[in-house]
Amino acid sequence: MNSRSIVLSIIVFCLLMCFAHPASAQTGTGATVTAGALLPSGKYGEYFSTGYGINAGFPIATAKTTVWHVLIGYGRISLDNTALNESDAYNSEQGNYDVSGAIRIYPLLLGITFFPDREGAKPYGLLDFGVYMVSAKFNGGTYTKPDGTQSVFSSSSQFRAEPGLNLGIGALLPLSPGKLLDLGVRYHFVKDSQYSNFTGTGATSTYVGFSQYFSLSVGLEFSY
Repeated sequence: MNSRSIVLSIIVFCLLMCFAHPASAQTGTGATVTAGALLPSGKYGEYFSTGYGINAGFPIATAKTTVWHVLIGYGRISLDNTALNESDAYNSEQGNYDVSGAIRIYPLLLGITFFPDREGAKPYGLLDFGVYMVSAKFNGGTYTKPDGTQSVFSSSSQFRAEPGLNLGIGALLPLSPGKLLDLGVRYHFVKDSQYSNFTGTGATSTYVGFSQYFSLSVGLEFSY
């Protein structure tokens, strides 16, 4: 079974578990869907451009001021050619990179949300922990020095499952009965790993990867 099949199987399993969970006074029946921007940070984060992501959360147990939930998602962040070319560390010879690649992130997390017991708008804080499945694909490319000498990079791909967690804050704003607007900020801590390794003809091995990222999201929480 390839990495894509593994990811899809896990996501389908989690969805089935969430929807099959029997409803009771202590079990939530609803979902939250959010989308937004992903901003790489941490080690070598500056060599990636702002990405995008979408998440779905499903409550599995609720109380007055807490909700336990399962979260699944997808995110994509691309390698930034401009940042590589402007970097003194990666481009000390003032040549030109022409490369492309992207990292795809599939979080599978269990979390808890805390919010005040009150009507109307509700600020919240949350903590999620679990596994971030990371698929990195480097499409190869070239590096051309000022004298015309060129290094050719090979294409490569990797798939890893990394432990991680995210901390977040946000607010739920009432829209209509059973519907809330969800505005959130998250900071994701993922185990540091080597996701992209530039190698090829006339090229030295070059590490580019990142281990943390922010997410800014807007979405809808609804009950059914």
